[in-house]
Amino acid sequence: MNIERIGVLLRRGVPAVLWAVCQLAVATPPDEISDEPSLQAKAIRITARSRIAGEQADAMRMVDGDPATWWSSGPGDLALNPIDIDVRLEKASVVDSVEIITTRLKSQLRLTDFDLYGGLGDVWDGAHPLARVRGNRDTTIRVRFPAVRVDRLRLRLLGTARPDNAFAHIAELTVGAAKGEPQRQLHSSPFPPTPADAGHDPEVLQKLIGSLESQSNTSGPVQRRLAALKQRLALIEESRRYQATLERISVETERFRALNPPEWALAQRDAMARLRTWAYYWIDHQQPDGQFGAGYEDDVELVCGWPVLVLAQDDQKVRRSLELLADGVWRSRPFLERFGYDRLTDVEHAAENTSYSQPRMVVIDWRNPKWAERCRRTIATMAEHFLSRNERGWLQFRSDFFGFDPKTLKPVTREKDRPFDIPESAKALKPAMYAVWARGDELCRRIMLDYGRTWVQAAATVDGPDRIAGLLPERILWPSGRTVGTHARISSMRATLFHLIGCYFVSNDEQYLEPIRALLRKTLLEWSVGGIPSAGTLDQVKDEDWTGLLEQLALVAILYRRATGDRQFDPALARRARRR
Repeated sequence: MNIERIGVLLRRGVPAVLWAVCQLAVATPPDEISDEPSLQAKAIRITARSRIAGEQADAMRMVDGDPATWWSSGPGDLALNPIDIDVRLEKASVVDSVEIITTRLKSQLRLTDFDLYGGLGDVWDGAHPLARVRGNRDTTIRVRFPAVRVDRLRLRLLGTARPDNAFAHIAELTVGAAKGEPQRQLHSSPFPPTPADAGHDPEVLQKLIGSLESQSNTSGPVQRRLAALKQRLALIEESRRYQATLERISVETERFRALNPPEWALAQRDAMARLRTWAYYWIDHQQPDGQFGAGYEDDVELVCGWPVLVLAQDDQKVRRSLELLADGVWRSRPFLERFGYDRLTDVEHAAENTSYSQPRMVVIDWRNPKWAERCRRTIATMAEHFLSRNERGWLQFRSDFFGFDPKTLKPVTREKDRPFDIPESAKALKPAMYAVWARGDELCRRIMLDYGRTWVQAAATVDGPDRIAGLLPERILWPSGRTVGTHARISSMRATLFHLIGCYFVSNDEQYLEPIRALLRKTLLEWSVGGIPSAGTLDQVKDEDWTGLLEQLALVAILYRRATGDRQFDPALARRARRR
């Protein structure tokens, strides 16, 4: 059999388009086999130039003759974001069939629904597909249709056996040439619109919704498209109301400006009004279990700026929302309610649920003892299961991965393969300071100060040439207590810096401030270049590690100044502020 080469072009619709070109075979029926050698000579060598958005494997795999290799799309619902595969023939040909070999992944068929369209010259016949396939159950899909002259075909992939996470697969793609003359003609007509085509234009969305609703056979993909489009239309209307509220705030701000208030007061009033509007939007969408839609781990971060609305304006709607979220977090998993800590994972994420929910309620709802009691439970868990004294006598976490096994509810650490503590770990002890503030809890006070001393001693210790005296180390090894590296990421050391300031508030002991003074002194004064904070001798660290350096330093410096009244670093920060 002679093989004529044609190209395959894969593309997605709006927003971004990446392109891929590969080879595809057109099989000639046996009775039309030609010995003309020029067919092979005419073959155009085409290789993949790039990949479509979300593509997981090279498009060449669908035409390499090996069913064991395949092209794969990315995740997502194809009914909402179809993928078009454009098959370009080297020359116009009469075809009447397509064979597609797909695969199963986790026992789920990776291509169930698609439409096939024909094109010739400048004409696409989008309104009259050559074939529609729905509910396919086979890995080999043979599609026959009336013979038609085309120089390109389009496969619009609409679904797999897992709608919410498609990963469509095509292992092989072959187009069959017809024996006789064309039995139908192509006429220029538009393709059916998709949600991507509608964008965010309400009028276009309404027309598309009407078009889909008018179809007599509303399949699963059509129903999902309709639901998504209606949701998008509702969100557009909601966003318009939100924008109108923001515009009203701007008008009110200008009205207050006429009263000649201090500029800071005017700015504060405007900022609080906008923050409240944003918070209310999310509260109006809050679920009965306290979540906002991204899972507790992200939801507790979403609300980090909200307590000021309660503390400054006694906003009871915000207070009730934060309480609902905090209670939801606490009851979300058996080990959380029992131990006050989350599942086994890295401390940065395992500590979020507790440390970003319960402590803030200690301040907001300070008359209710349950919040401080929950904080104490977390610290008691740390002391019993995850903190130990190293060979130097310092109290440290044995690993930066610790938590509870969801099945056995037993405490687990990864001290065998990750035997070290890191500055981020102080996040797990954040509840201690709040329990001390609210109830004077002695256990929390002891653990908090003891752990703080560990990092003060570690900062002062130089165990190797990679250490800079005075600055926090990257790691404290377990069980030796040896310090490694010099920590350069302000964002991830901030937990320990804040912990040390808290230790000073509790104890009034100056030793806890030494690592903070060293950091501010080196970055703002000793290493500054033209008044700009610098990483100094840490310049081997990648630039992104110091992204937002000034903003991060300012947060630390402000807390330091409030705790001590020491303004020695103000001029350096002020110079930078003027430069901006």
